[in-house]
Amino acid sequence: MSEREQRRAPRMAVSIPTVVEKTGSRTVSRVSFTFPLQGYGQIETLGWVLWRRRADAEIPAQNGGDKPILVKAGFGLLFEAISLDARNYIAKLVAESAGK
Repeated sequence: MSEREQRRAPRMAVSIPTVVEKTGSRTVSRVSFTFPLQGYGQIETLGWVLWRRRADAEIPAQNGGDKPILVKAGFGLLFEAISLDARNYIAKLVAESAGK
C-alpha cells in the first residue's frame, strides 16, 4: 500500500486463477467465484463487483509530486458470503501484507 493510501481497511492485490460466474440479471454485478488459496485450500464464495478497470491507468501526480500514480487493470470485490474460517484466513494474509 502506498503512503498516499487513504482507505479505512487494508487491501492487498492478488493474482490467483479464479473461476467466476455471473449470477442474476445483466445489470447487477453479483458473481460466484471459486479460487485456491495457498495454505488454506479451495474457497467458494459469492460477491459483488464494486469496480472494474479494463486497462492500466496513470493518474497525474498531486501536490507537486513528480511521479504519476500507476493503477493496474483489475476489479474490486466485496465478499457477500464466505465461510468464517476462510474470512479469518484472508484477514490474516491481508494484515501480514500490510505489515510489510
